[in-house]
Amino acid sequence: IRFRELAADVLGSGWVFYAVVTVQTAINAGITIGSILIAGNCLQIMYESLAPNGTLKLYHFIIIVAVVLSLFSQMPSFHSLRYINLGSLVLAFGYTILISGACIRAGM
Repeated sequence: IRFRELAADVLGSGWVFYAVVTVQTAINAGITIGSILIAGNCLQIMYESLAPNGTLKLYHFIIIVAVVLSLFSQMPSFHSLRYINLGSLVLAFGYTILISGACIRAGM
């Protein structure tokens, strides 16, 4: 069930379609902009820790993230992302193990 159909069943058809589409579009745009900004900021933090005297600024990293996301959006289906999702799962799992080990070491 999509949100538009659910809202039409609950509130009746007519203007509900446009209200739900407007809210969904606003939420999607906000989440997309926020995730691009956060990803760019994270890349800048990693860059500054690797190259403290580097010349790249935050807007460079925001452009990099936006270009990568626009390339991902051109994939024909969600199943094309399965290897990227597997890689992100492995990286997230490794990050969790690394942080857990660092916390245990810091606690000792």
